[in-house]
Amino acid sequence: QVSKGAAQRLLKGMMASGFGQIVSVVVTLVSMPVFIHLLGPSGFADWTLLGSIPATLALNDLGFGMAATAEMTQRVAREDRQGALRVFQSCWLLVSAVSAAAFLLLFPFALWGPWVQWVNLAQLDASSARICGALMILLMLGQQQLSLIAAAYKSDGLYARVTVIENWQRLLQYVVGFTCCFFAGTVTSFVAGFVITYLAFVVFMAVDLRRQRPWITWGRSHASWVEVKPLVKPALSFAAYPFGIALNLQAMIWVI
Repeated sequence: QVSKGAAQRLLKGMMASGFGQIVSVVVTLVSMPVFIHLLGPSGFADWTLLGSIPATLALNDLGFGMAATAEMTQRVAREDRQGALRVFQSCWLLVSAVSAAAFLLLFPFALWGPWVQWVNLAQLDASSARICGALMILLMLGQQQLSLIAAAYKSDGLYARVTVIENWQRLLQYVVGFTCCFFAGTVTSFVAGFVITYLAFVVFMAVDLRRQRPWITWGRSHASWVEVKPLVKPALSFAAYPFGIALNLQAMIWVI
């Protein structure tokens, strides 16, 4: 028998997933014609290239976001919230360290790399491409943090809440980006609005998570390599799927 609480969580989860499908349809059908209307096909071509950067670089969390979700959910189900907290802080420190290393390697290239010589950009000049590249690297850092924030939400019965928030995030990213683009009329303005909105939601979700589940705390007092070591193999297994997607989609966009 399914308890009333479990049934309510399932119903909320289904409704949240349905909302996500609606957002996906709206973004897919509306974003391209609006972007082309505001900046033309060349502007949309540049955004297609730039927008694929964080999706590819997001792989640098090596699957630990999904592995943390599975492990934390099991421990919370066993009423072992202290153990779940150890997993959360341990994975957070590891992912943050890997992200920081990736940032140190990629951010200088974003600022000083030969964008015009290497990338066939249609509308952006070198300085604008560098600004957009730097913003996309910052977006990548936010994605790494969000993967673990979402893991903590889902582990303690807040799947529906985090799904709704993430889809509002997706929708508002385009709304704010297009608003900036409407007034400034550049790809850079769209990217700035898109990235700033994303990072604002990351901060909001970190605060909201702490308010919803006070037992989840940030820091390193409970972190341990002992908690991370058993997650290495499942994390790499989880990472294989997004790696295949990135190779099949984002890589082909850059080749074309």
